Amino acid sequence: LGKAAGVDLLEGKVTLPLIYLLEEEPGMRPSVQTVMREGSYGEFPRAEFMRAAEKAGALERARARAATYAEAAAASLDAVKPSVYADALGSIPSYILERET
Repeated sequence: LGKAAGVDLLEGKVTLPLIYLLEEEPGMRPSVQTVMREGSYGEFPRAEFMRAAEKAGALERARARAATYAEAAAASLDAVKPSVYADALGSIPSYILERET
């Protein structure tokens, strides 16, 4: 959602897709820890990580969770007086979900 896939892992950041991946594939933990520690996909290619995340449904689950939050954010604007500012705020959730990485 918004960044090149796998960048957070290199920076040692735990993301929702990573959590979901490790829930489904706990045996990947050592490889993930190595990437996070070394800051490199040297021994564990990025493409392999992405395939595993896709296969485990981690990316789709994270997208679905983001969509749920985006819908709630958009719905919360129903209580705001209509204005150009409310319109601008209302466009943010869909932009975040649809932007290219």
